[in-house]
Amino acid sequence: MIPIASPCFQGNEVEYLLDCVQSGYVSNGGDYVNMLETEAGRVVNTEYVVATMSGTTALFVALKALGIGQGDKVAIPAITYIATANAVTMTGAEPYLIDINLSNLTMNTLCLEEALSEIKIDAIMPVHLLGACPDMYSIIKLGQLFDIPVVADAACALDYETYEADFTVFSLNATKTITAGTGGLLITNKDELYLKARDLAGTCKIGDEYMHYGIGYNLGMSNIHAAIGLAQLEHLDHNLRLKDTLYDLYYDKLVDVDGIYFFNKPETPWLTAIYFATDSDYLDLVQGALAHKGVTSRVLWRPIHLQAPYYELETSSLEVSEMIWRRSLLLPSGVALKPTDIEDICEIIKGAI
Repeated sequence: MIPIASPCFQGNEVEYLLDCVQSGYVSNGGDYVNMLETEAGRVVNTEYVVATMSGTTALFVALKALGIGQGDKVAIPAITYIATANAVTMTGAEPYLIDINLSNLTMNTLCLEEALSEIKIDAIMPVHLLGACPDMYSIIKLGQLFDIPVVADAACALDYETYEADFTVFSLNATKTITAGTGGLLITNKDELYLKARDLAGTCKIGDEYMHYGIGYNLGMSNIHAAIGLAQLEHLDHNLRLKDTLYDLYYDKLVDVDGIYFFNKPETPWLTAIYFATDSDYLDLVQGALAHKGVTSRVLWRPIHLQAPYYELETSSLEVSEMIWRRSLLLPSGVALKPTDIEDICEIIKGAI
């Protein structure tokens, strides 16, 4: 069985875990949390990092630190993993869906600008879908023009340059390029926002006594998860190169196959996606053939407004999102894959069509 993505433990994970357990510091806080935050900040060249339980909780904390809550609207792309929308909903705010670019599946800035001109939007949350970078320069400029904050959901794009978003979030879920088992990294270069986020991710505790100046959500990463994350971070460069190689192998093997198309190559490849012509049944044929051989594939996430909790959302026109999701297929792209695995997968795909 070949999964869509799975972790690869190849370094100091066991050593760091054993040290963590023997130290007795296994819950929130501890040396490994501190080391992970410091090293992650060095990798992405940012001043402050807060390690949380998940990417979702990191997005939630970022929005809360920016004052987002009941009655607010947060612009997000229509196609994204549902956690993006859920993080908004957790604050009491409502997602407002923006259509995407066909070229790389990221937020369409022209659609965003139109929405900002027509309704009150309180924050913008672009997503680095599959590792592709949105037009962050334009999005930041729009945020400045309309005086609203930007939170970059770069869950699957660790090693991305932040472009001065108010916050950027990375995920350390088990399917990501590196993992802590579960976890998120919330980064910022702004002192005041960092202090708010740090306390909201904790319990707003004052000093060593049990005094709390506000409501915190106790969402900090455990020292155990941070130990895994730190060991994985030591292999980030290797894993990024491997992901890049896997994408190139798929592209070289499939780009000339009639009826199969690629999106623009992501700046930080995570999962490789292909899409098919609108009038073909290739997706069903390919997915069925892969499953028959024990290879996992997934149809791209359906647009948020087609998910049950969000049927009633207010949206902009979503023509591209509604057209492309059911034609797009995610292929296995885990760091444990070998080039021969990719070759076998591509032969199955070619044989199916």
